[in-house]
Amino acid sequence: MQISEKIIDTEKWRNQLKIKVKKINSVEKELEVNLSEREIQSVRNNVYSRWQQKVEVPGYRKGKAPLELVIKKYSNEINNDLKEHIASLFYKTVLQEAKIVPISAPLMLESELTFDGGYVFKMKTEEVPKVKISKYKNLKLKKKSHAVTDDEVNDVLENMKKERSQLLDVERESLKGDFLIIDWQVSLDGKVVDKKENKSTFLDEKNLFSDLLNNLLGLRKDDSKEFELVVPDDFVDKKIAGKKCLFAITVKAVREKKSPVLNDDFAKEVGKKETLEDLKNTIKDELGNYKEKQVEMELEGAMFEKLISETDVEIPPQLLDRQTKKVAQDMALRLFYRGVPREEVEKQTDVILKEAQLEAEKQLKVHFILQEIAEKEGIIASDEDFQAYVEKLAQQHKLSVEEFKAKFEKEGELESLREDLRRQKVIEYVKQTSEIVTG
Repeated sequence: MQISEKIIDTEKWRNQLKIKVKKINSVEKELEVNLSEREIQSVRNNVYSRWQQKVEVPGYRKGKAPLELVIKKYSNEINNDLKEHIASLFYKTVLQEAKIVPISAPLMLESELTFDGGYVFKMKTEEVPKVKISKYKNLKLKKKSHAVTDDEVNDVLENMKKERSQLLDVERESLKGDFLIIDWQVSLDGKVVDKKENKSTFLDEKNLFSDLLNNLLGLRKDDSKEFELVVPDDFVDKKIAGKKCLFAITVKAVREKKSPVLNDDFAKEVGKKETLEDLKNTIKDELGNYKEKQVEMELEGAMFEKLISETDVEIPPQLLDRQTKKVAQDMALRLFYRGVPREEVEKQTDVILKEAQLEAEKQLKVHFILQEIAEKEGIIASDEDFQAYVEKLAQQHKLSVEEFKAKFEKEGELESLREDLRRQKVIEYVKQTSEIVTG
């Protein structure tokens, strides 16, 4: 039940409020507020009247029971309702009188109705932290080169080849680099300990120990073979590692990996380019753009770390707690998207929260530091800048400016875009005033 502030003319009692302010630290304060019976009488009468109208008391029609009887029967509920309404009505005025601008919703600590009909409540508030930054100009920063090498372009081409490679059945003896499809059985002391059908095995030294590889080379489709080997001590299957085992295999297929040739035809098919050189140039441009973005992100990360090291700022605990939960939720979602089972994520809750708190604290420090620099340097997002920014974003989203604005206004995010633009302008300002060495 919400009581409007119109019930009381606050100007009549504003200067009579008894408020005690206790400073906990640089961002937290505890307020104790004492209200007299006269100051809360209108609220009390309003709450009593509402309860009298809405409850049913045996022997009386709804809304007709005597007030004294209603108060006696529902005393606990009415008192809780009264305390809630008083706090809701008065806390904004209390903050104004104490000249406090909270950054988080005030936390109600305790409240009680006094013996003389008055009311006392305590609440804790958090304020915007004071930022003491010793240096933000002429920072010395290192920036990696985003130049693209021929080897990097060739690596991309090789990956494109691999993606379009095919495994083809061949009618010949197996060679290194082939794939064997085999039925496989391993016995230890006359007992079968491993058995698989249609097992795909890549024939190379990294995948198989040397004695096993040698026994699988030179085989054809439909060949069968039995052989005894001593399995190496470091073999992945610990139940046979270091033991002499009998292997029995039957070859179902020998397959060779066929990769396309890197030529103009490949460029036309894969990249819709006329020549292989055209495809290489496109890859080089795209890699350059990607590396440039990565380099800028790393540079900004180093810049933020430097700014934090040059700054003294205390983050409000409630604000940090909310941001930590948000970051932890994002981290958990990323794990889900990567296919990590929910039960595994839940087992990592403590680790996730610990990492999330460190990241949240860093994010909030950067936020307040950039705000402080903006204030000191008078950096704003003008209407002209904002209009150009919105036009650019609308184009990226393939929307008209009007559609883009309407979408973000509906989601209540339009003003946050202006803050994003201001943040970007501050970051660029710090970069421009820094000594950046590329290499």
